Amino acid sequence: MKSRLSWMFLSNMYPSSADPSYGAFVSRSLEDLRAQNLDIRHVVVIRGRHAGWHKLRKYLSYFRELLVTGCTGHVDAVYAHYASHHCVPIALLKLILRKHLVLHIHGDDLAVRAGWSRTLNRTGQAWLVMHADLIVVPSQFFADLLQSIYPHVQPDRICVSPSSGVDAAAFKRHNAVSNPGHWQLTLSAPRLNVGYVGRIDPDKGWHLLTRAWGQLPDALRVKTQLHFWGGGQDLPRLLQQIEQIGPENATYHGHVGPDEVPDVHRHFDFHVVPSFRESLGLSAVEGMAAGHILLCSAIRPFTDLMVDGQHALHFQVGDERALRDALVRAFCLSAGELAEISDAARNLALTFDRQLVAARLATTIKENVCSN
Repeated sequence: MKSRLSWMFLSNMYPSSADPSYGAFVSRSLEDLRAQNLDIRHVVVIRGRHAGWHKLRKYLSYFRELLVTGCTGHVDAVYAHYASHHCVPIALLKLILRKHLVLHIHGDDLAVRAGWSRTLNRTGQAWLVMHADLIVVPSQFFADLLQSIYPHVQPDRICVSPSSGVDAAAFKRHNAVSNPGHWQLTLSAPRLNVGYVGRIDPDKGWHLLTRAWGQLPDALRVKTQLHFWGGGQDLPRLLQQIEQIGPENATYHGHVGPDEVPDVHRHFDFHVVPSFRESLGLSAVEGMAAGHILLCSAIRPFTDLMVDGQHALHFQVGDERALRDALVRAFCLSAGELAEISDAARNLALTFDRQLVAARLATTIKENVCSN
């Protein structure tokens, strides 16, 4: 066995100059693996979002480059993000050329959906899962989900690595953590700033926040300012709802690039993550890194990671009235209680520090792939 493997890095979802937040975690993953001394010589990715025939051409070009590089590029091992759309050519490299394979599964690529393409993907995905040297997942919840779908996968072939973690130092540099608002705010404060940072898509539950705002007691509603950052298919609906609420109580700040996230968190004190489902929920971890009072859906993996009332406030998933009650609960906490939750959240987020996460993942890869 070679003492140092030559790697090819693959992803069908990667940032582009036009859409720097799309697949941002994947680009961070590449940076982190290289920083940890993995010899990644070839990077084959699809940059940005595409549709229709243009998307088909992008995939055909991607498959061609993937296979040519895998066959002729002196590649020993493959690190593949996502297990769905490109599973067949990756399976060919593993089956025919016996490449080492690290398979990084995220979320929707594990979902079971109808359609002939999904059926083909599930077949290739099942084969990849069965034969991968190592399978990386973002949370213990997702490791359990993986094993419930593929019970033959042994736990020692699964590595839980929380999506490159967060750059805790960046939040501190941008003064997000030193923002004193969240432990000084009381019912007498002139403004209660509530933030949402993430995709404006149905499964993220953003609409629960605008509806919960409308159900707040009058004294709280008039001084609660909602702040939204992000983009997605529901953006027109969000803008319509903001127009109905009025600029004095709701603001859309636009898209946000990954490097801008720490600075964004300086502008609010209460962070709402109302997702219906998450494989990790990196936005929630970022909120804790900023020392915010985090309000999030009571779903796994959130309930695995944080204790209600200690690190965050939980509310029933999909329930706007439960979110309203959680907001009232947060607004009515004493300064001391707010400070305790903020400190506990920040300390928990430090265990997700990007450098620590990268070092643990690289060590696992070297022990389970490079040494075999």
